[in-house]
Amino acid sequence: MYGKTIAAILITLVSSAEASAEPLSLDAVVDLGSIAKKISSISWCSDDEVAFVGGVSSNVPQGAPSRSARRAVILSLKNSRAYSIAEYSDASIRLDCVLGGGFVYVSGSANVGYRSAGGGEPVTKSFNHLLEVLPVEAKRTPAQINLLWDVEALSGPVHTDVNGNIFARKSPVRSSMAEMLPSRMVGRKSAGIRGEGISYTARLDNISVTSFSSDQRKLGRAAVPIEVYGINTPEIGSRSIGFYRCAGGGRRPECGQDSNGKDVVYYTLLSAGEISHRSSGDREVPQSMLVTVAVGNHPLIKRWKIVSAEKNNQLGDLTVVDVALNERSCFVLLEPNRHSSSSRLLGKLRREIYVSDCEQSGDVISYYRPRLIGQRQGSFSFPRIKIHGEVLVLTEFYDQSSQEEDQIPLEKLALRDAKVCVRLFSGEQSSNLSKINALCAPVDRVGGGWEAQQIIVSPNAKFIAVLGPSDAIIVSSNFRNNGSEPSWLTNGE
Repeated sequence: MYGKTIAAILITLVSSAEASAEPLSLDAVVDLGSIAKKISSISWCSDDEVAFVGGVSSNVPQGAPSRSARRAVILSLKNSRAYSIAEYSDASIRLDCVLGGGFVYVSGSANVGYRSAGGGEPVTKSFNHLLEVLPVEAKRTPAQINLLWDVEALSGPVHTDVNGNIFARKSPVRSSMAEMLPSRMVGRKSAGIRGEGISYTARLDNISVTSFSSDQRKLGRAAVPIEVYGINTPEIGSRSIGFYRCAGGGRRPECGQDSNGKDVVYYTLLSAGEISHRSSGDREVPQSMLVTVAVGNHPLIKRWKIVSAEKNNQLGDLTVVDVALNERSCFVLLEPNRHSSSSRLLGKLRREIYVSDCEQSGDVISYYRPRLIGQRQGSFSFPRIKIHGEVLVLTEFYDQSSQEEDQIPLEKLALRDAKVCVRLFSGEQSSNLSKINALCAPVDRVGGGWEAQQIIVSPNAKFIAVLGPSDAIIVSSNFRNNGSEPSWLTNGE
């Protein structure tokens, strides 16, 4: 017998603001621990607003068992004001700020009861929903959008495209998105609101795209519909789903000559180790591919081989490990093939990181002479790139469990000093990339892992959040540590 019901998983709405003094300067270090304890999730709403999850002590009667709670908070870096959106009792949550701070996508699991009246083993329930963010002074009940199909949930990070639609990777964990209906989440009453629609999934081999139908009637008749898409591919590690806008001229995959700038294409990379094609000799040849999803196009999902346009490659056996595109730029990230003997010198794996310009050439993506832009720390580090406004961001993820076995005895010192790093470059082509800054934090201070995001860059790379196991700070992207605190955050490689 359950001690509680689903309806009792309360989200308590909080409208109190925490006043503070002046706007934050670019050289300031913001300690989120001064606002909330046990920070566990960070997401940028804009360059001047950040959302995060913190712990809070619940008020319980004396003698009653203590209950943990998590609070979703938004901090404005313009006026240094923080305010809480909601509190979740007996739950673990993560959040993603979407639609420029108009909503937060909240996912997690809650303790909904116990298997016996006297306690015992708890029963947990997963939940996922979009929660409207209202101004602090507003006294309306915020709307909650529920995705209306019992399918795999979205898996962060969750993003917003230029048309105000939401997209993310799709989690392999099944959960019902229509069940999490907390009290106090009653929508505005309006007659004749549009119907709920139908959710659907399209597939190409082991790639699938789900268009989620959602109950948006609570937003009112005049609200612009929000489309929600989930993209599921083979394991892609720390690579996220990106998007670019078709600005006309057909310069990007799935963009026609008559594109008006409103068409959006989602993309991700399948690396050579995740997909292969058959050569003319009927031999399995690893091949990295760009996967595109263009809603409204037929077919919906397409794959594009990524090939070198250089006939004479003097850099050895390189592997495409990531790709980043927008209307102006197309970058391919490469490193020496980890599984090739030609990538080793005296047994040690080469560590160079290269970037190259790319473009669509018929049904393939061609890249040109790669340019060296850095060095990996070891086979336990994995570089990824993303475009933030006019800045190319190179992030190095850490995962010791994926370290090459033959490198373990050769990388003991490097592993001891392992860091999570982010490097920022300006420039729209590989030939004119100029390094802006680099920030590194030791793994033993912030942790690591494929899915962990320890360094989170704001949309246009104005600020950078550094998340530790239970704390977090925010610094300017121009931050220079000249012997100041925090001493563990450095500009070193």
